[in-house]
Amino acid sequence: MDLAIKIPRILERHDKLKKSSTALSDYITLLEDAKALIAESTEWIKKFEKDGRRYRRVNLNEIEGYDASEFHSPFRNHTTEGKAKEHETKVNRFENHGAANCYLVYWMAMIILQTTISQLTQYVTTQYSQQQARRKDQSPFTDSQEENQAARSDLDFSTFFSSLLSPDPRAAIPNLVKYAINVCLSIPFCTRPQAGFVGRFSILMPLAVAQKLFTAMGKEEEATWCGKMWKKTSVPGLYNASVGEGVNERYINP
Repeated sequence: MDLAIKIPRILERHDKLKKSSTALSDYITLLEDAKALIAESTEWIKKFEKDGRRYRRVNLNEIEGYDASEFHSPFRNHTTEGKAKEHETKVNRFENHGAANCYLVYWMAMIILQTTISQLTQYVTTQYSQQQARRKDQSPFTDSQEENQAARSDLDFSTFFSSLLSPDPRAAIPNLVKYAINVCLSIPFCTRPQAGFVGRFSILMPLAVAQKLFTAMGKEEEATWCGKMWKKTSVPGLYNASVGEGVNERYINP
């Protein structure tokens, strides 16, 4: 998925800005680029699912070879569908592993990208408010023409600013949770015996990102569960680090 390759560049630019620049225009440019990447991602998923969604929700016991006793999901309220019994846990079953990998990368990328947009928006909002406050404390205008020109400039920027920050990034939080839950519900499919180590490897980083998101949102039960599943899912002998090591919390903080 080529779009996901562009996300590290957004994160690198964000890090560099935080170290070297406080110019509002620099942050606005990065915010615009990040939002454009969200739009590209939205178009990608539409094309990817043009013939329908490439996974479906099934009962846990329909994932062949997976030990259901290993999966005590805290997401049952999110996964019970239709007339399914309350004790039945629904999980994701994909058309194939290629589809699973594409969805996992997409869900992980959207969590990282949307939380980055949220951070950028908070910074731009704060800086803009401070600039407006400082402007009010400055000396009065020398004449009405200068005052009118400044007012028009403020109006133009305010209109642009409102457009840039709309919709409210907090509205994306339910989607972030949905993406993280989808990652978690993909564990059985990716770790069933037929998937091998390739399947296990594909779920590790998305699961670490989901765990960091739940931690940032104060969802302790879900975060703890992700940590336990990460340890059960990891490839023996390949990982000795704790869950999510290398996934910086500053990237996952809506």
